[in-house]
Order: sequence, then structure tokens, then C-alpha cells
Amino acid sequence: MAFFRAIPSLPLFPSDEDRKFSHVALETIHQEVQTDHSSQVYVSRDIFTQSDIDALYESSKPAHSESERKRRIPKISCTGKRVFNLVFYFLPIVTVLKNYWHDFRSKIIGDFMSGISVACLHFPQGLAYGLLASLTPVEGLYSSFFPILFYTIFGTSQHMSFATDSVIAILTAEVIDTQVKNDFLSSFNSSAAYSKTQLLNYRIVVSSACTFVCGSVLVVMGIFRLGFLTTFQSKSFIGGFTTAAAFHIFCSQIHKALGIEIPLVKGIGKLILTFRYIFEDIRSTNLASLIVVILCVTFIVFIKDFINERYKKKLRVPVPADLLTIIIATIISTYTNLETKYDIEVVGSIPVGIPDPAMPDLNMYLNVFPECFQMALLIFFLSIAMAKVCAEQNEYEINDNKELMAYGLTNVGCSFFPCFPASVSPPRNMILSSMGARTTLNGIFTTCIMLLVLYVLGQLFAQLPVPALAAMIFVSVKPLLLQVRCLPQLYRVNVYDMIIWIATCSSGILLDLPYGLIVGIGVSFITVVIQSQKTDAEVKYRTNDHIFLKKEHQPHISVSSKVVVFQMCSALYFATSERFRKTIYESTVNPLKMKYKPETVIEVKFSYSSSTDTFTSESQKSNRTSQASDLDGPLKVIIIDCSAVTYIDIQGVNTLSVVFEEYRRAGIIVYLAACTPYMWNCLKKSDFFNVVSRERVFFELEDAFYAAHQSIVEIR
Repeated sequence: MAFFRAIPSLPLFPSDEDRKFSHVALETIHQEVQTDHSSQVYVSRDIFTQSDIDALYESSKPAHSESERKRRIPKISCTGKRVFNLVFYFLPIVTVLKNYWHDFRSKIIGDFMSGISVACLHFPQGLAYGLLASLTPVEGLYSSFFPILFYTIFGTSQHMSFATDSVIAILTAEVIDTQVKNDFLSSFNSSAAYSKTQLLNYRIVVSSACTFVCGSVLVVMGIFRLGFLTTFQSKSFIGGFTTAAAFHIFCSQIHKALGIEIPLVKGIGKLILTFRYIFEDIRSTNLASLIVVILCVTFIVFIKDFINERYKKKLRVPVPADLLTIIIATIISTYTNLETKYDIEVVGSIPVGIPDPAMPDLNMYLNVFPECFQMALLIFFLSIAMAKVCAEQNEYEINDNKELMAYGLTNVGCSFFPCFPASVSPPRNMILSSMGARTTLNGIFTTCIMLLVLYVLGQLFAQLPVPALAAMIFVSVKPLLLQVRCLPQLYRVNVYDMIIWIATCSSGILLDLPYGLIVGIGVSFITVVIQSQKTDAEVKYRTNDHIFLKKEHQPHISVSSKVVVFQMCSALYFATSERFRKTIYESTVNPLKMKYKPETVIEVKFSYSSSTDTFTSESQKSNRTSQASDLDGPLKVIIIDCSAVTYIDIQGVNTLSVVFEEYRRAGIIVYLAACTPYMWNCLKKSDFFNVVSRERVFFELEDAFYAAHQSIVEIR
């Protein structure tokens, strides 16, 4: 372990000539001395103010000529190179194809195996999440095919399986059910009847509009390069919201598992009313449907939590529990005729092929925009977070803005087909990562399997029981529901994170998901404000070991009591400036309670001696042994350590000026040390130096301490 001891060697405030010609002031003398416990490094240099550093270094920067400044201005032109760069930016697949022939064998094997494996999860999830989104299973299959195809073209993450997701499906269902209740049903009077086909077509129109609006929002965000917004996402907020969404998803499938019908519920207290209707009609439960759900849940949990987890090191590919479930359930349903004998709802016929593209309904956009804007942000936050996890695990980087654009263009393209908004699904991403996907072209192999399903295999699953899909949804949201186990850790690390999690989750469950978003964002903002008012502030003293510590940390080490260092780990702006002023007065001395006593400032002249490792002054050579005692007594100098002040506004600058002035009236000198570049620039541009000398702002904490030390000795 080593420590650094600053040794002033030249005048406290060196002249311009000294700065220009004395390179000795910038040299360091490293002298390692072996002691009982450590090595010691002695550093000899001038005391520097921040102005000294500016004069020494910034003045040496070469000035840019007029021609250089003109070259820095971007030119707007359309050249072949710019066109190709634009194509490569919006179509990353061009770059992928260009570089695919390098190590072709390993890339094609990795992409083929991972693409085929993840398709086995897309098919059952598409069927289940289509129902979850208040549509039919076939729309879920379309939403598992088109997003993969478009993301392969526009995407950049080789481990992103961008298609259906349970959270986005339930949010889409919220929007669809709202529009059905407020628009579609209101257009029919009590005597008019409507067919199921009309209702389904209307639901598809709403889902396509939602997809287009979500995609448009994401594209606009990508154009304005708002990918940096990922830095503002709070894991506690996302965790609380996804847990509330998982609870909604779970509850939305209960009546399907019981085989009963309940009225459409929407608005505040939705889940409470849902459970009320379920309990009112619980005597009509279809026992056969309930048995199917129990058996399917048991089978899926056994494979996922026992076989796949216990033998995951031996299994190259996890056993596809969901796919096996729908195959076995379809076979049993076909040969036992569950639909006719036990009145169990089945998927029904699945259309062959893919639908023709159609323009989304423009009249629907304004109606769904508020909910879809929130959904678009959630798609981005959830997807980019998962993409970064996979990129970190596989040691490559992704571009936030390119991914943002890819999510937007994918959803815009899908809006011309019967799809609902696409997002990430962590299990699928983990399969791609574990199977060694090498490029985004793994999506080509996935889409080939999905095409085979849509054209050939889809009709084989017409007798698939809907309760089996409900069972798959129950199991799929289990990891999200188990996020509640993170609360003890959140409490230990940061209680504010726990508050955000609980507020977001509880409001999303008790009120509704849109209100959960609003409450979560509001509570996050409030906690930030509260934390800014409760940041740590401490007073430090310099010990005989040449380090700065709280006195209570080292009670047996003698310290200088005439010079103290005050530090508050917070930005200094309108919300914290008054607390800064009160805290420094309470932690040191309150100048408002002291009698007026003008401060005395003495400019100390130093002389350098290369044969010693300490510093001397003209009036101090004969009494060096008494310096330690000279530093004991009433407080004379306060050094404000500004190394943690990352931001300051005009009110913070004014507060600093007031603190300097009030301590000056009490006869106490105040120095600033280690200002951040932002803070130093703000001080220079403000009126701060009209009332405070620039020589009171030092480059490092050691500089300020030795300047204060010498001032006190000379005053004595």
C-alpha cells in the first residue's frame, strides 16, 4: 500500500514566468522507503489553483484555424458513399451477408441449430399468446412469423428472438377490450346483433393499429437517437410492473381454465371485479377442463423444473415441454373427442398460408395512441435490456439506436398483417444464446419452420384444447411472479428501490396496468427528489498519516482541528442548495452565530529545498517542530471538497457565494478544491468570481490543505 504526500516547493501563487520556465514544478520525485508496514511515495510539486492548471495546460492547446473549423462543420451532400452507409445503417443484414462467408461452416451450424430449436418454442407460445391478446391462436402464429422475418432484416442482436411476449400480449388485450367496449359494442343497440366474425375482424383492426402506433413511436425515437433513455430505466420499476402484468396474465386465464364465461371487465379495480364474476359463476366449472389444466401444468413443471434443470449440463437442447404438451394434448383430444363429450373448447381450424397485407385503419390511431405510447416504451426497455444481457454474456456490443430503429421498423412492417405488437421473450433469447447463434440469420431457419406450420402442420392442431394453452401461460408467468423474492435484497441494498417495486406492483394489481405505469414513474421521480435531500455529508480532518478521515473513524490519531474538509455527495442545485448551506453550518461552525471578525489573508512565499522531503517557509524555518501544535485550536479554514458535485445551477452558485461571504464576516477562510470540469466552467461563466478570488479554488484537496496550513502558520 502506498500513500502520496504533496510537498509545495515554489511560491503559493507562482508568477507567469515561474509557470513558463520552471519544469521542476511539474516533476515528481519517487522515493520508495521500506518500512514495517508499507512503502512510501513522496511527491514534490507546486501548490496549484484551478486557474494555474488552466494557464499551464489549456493555453498550450493549439488553436483551430478558420479552415479547420470549416472542416469540422458537417456537409450536407448525397454521395454514393453516404447512400451505402445509410443502407448499411438501416439494413444490417447487408453487412451480415457480406461477412457471412468468413468462418461459414461454424456460422451456418450455429444459426441452423439455434433457429430450429427456438422455433419449437415460437409455435406453442404463438398459439397461447394469441388467445392472451384477445385474438385467436392463428393471429398469435402470424405474430410469431412476421416479426422474426422483419427483425432478421433490420436487427443487430444475434440472440434476439423478437416476436410474441406475454406482457405485451396482455397490454394489447387491454387496448382491444377497451375499444370493443367503447366503440364496437356501443355501435349496436340492444336489438341489433353482431356475429363473432365481425367482432374478430374488429379486434384484428385494433391490434394492427396498436402495432403500427408502437412501431411509429419507436421509429421516431430511433431517428432522434433516444437510445440513451435506457440509462434511465430502473430495474425495480421494470420488475414491479412486469410482476403486476404477470398477475393480470395469470388471472386472465382462470376462467378459461375453469371453462366458464364472465363479462368483459375494464378500468380501475378490474381484477377485483374479475374475481367477483368468477366466484359468482364458480359452480358452473367444467371439471374436465380443470383436470386438463392440472395435468398439463404438472407435466410442464416436471419437465422444466426437474428434467431440464437437473440435467441441463447433459442436455445440449432443453426438452421442449410446451411443444410436447400441445402435441400430446392434441392427440388425446382428437381420439377421445373432448370437444363433444366434455364440452371443452378447442382451437378450431387454422387457415392455411399467410394473409395478404392490408393498410392499418388510420381512424384508429388517435384512440389507441396513449396506451400504445406506454407500450412502445416498455417494448424498448424490456427488449434492449435483454439484448444487452445476451451481448454481455457473449462478449459483443450492440448499438442502442440501431436496435431501437429495428424494433420500430419490425412493428411497422407487422402492422400490415394480422399481428399484435412484438417484443422480446427471455426464454427464447436464452435458447439462442445457449445454442450458439452466430448471426441474425438464425431467424431465417425459424421462419422456415413457422412457414411449414402455417402451410402444413397448423391444421393438425385444430383439436388442441384451449385449457392446455391456459396451462402453458400459467407456467410461463411463474418466473415473473417469483420476482417478489427480490424484495428482501432490495430492502438490504436500497429501501427506495423496494418502495418503487411495491408501489408499481400494488397499483398495477389493485388499479390497472396503465395506472401502475403512471404510479411507478411518479414514485420513481419522488424518490429521486427525496434522495437528493438525504445525501451524505461529512466533515473530514487530515491525520498524521496524510489522509482525510472522519474523526470518529480514527479517534486515536491526532488531527488538525483548525482546518476541516467538508464534502456533500450530491449535485448542488435548487433542490439541494439550502440543505448544503444548513449542513455545512451544522457540521462545522455557524457563522451567523459568531461575532463579526474580518478574515486575514496572508500570501505565503515558499522556498524549494531539493535535499529534504518537507516544505519550508521564510518565517517558519526556525519553528518547524511546532507546526503540529499550531494546527490545533479554533477553526480557521474550511475546505469544500467539490469532487462529488457533478452538477450545479445558478442557485447553487449563489449559495456558494453566500457561504463564502458569511464565513468571511466570521473570520474564517473558505477554499474550494477538486472542482469537476462542469462546476468550474459554471463558476467561470457566472458572477461568482466577482465576489470570490480565483485563488480560493484549488486543483486538488492536498493543494488547498497546504495553502490553508501555511496561511494559519503565518497568521500565528
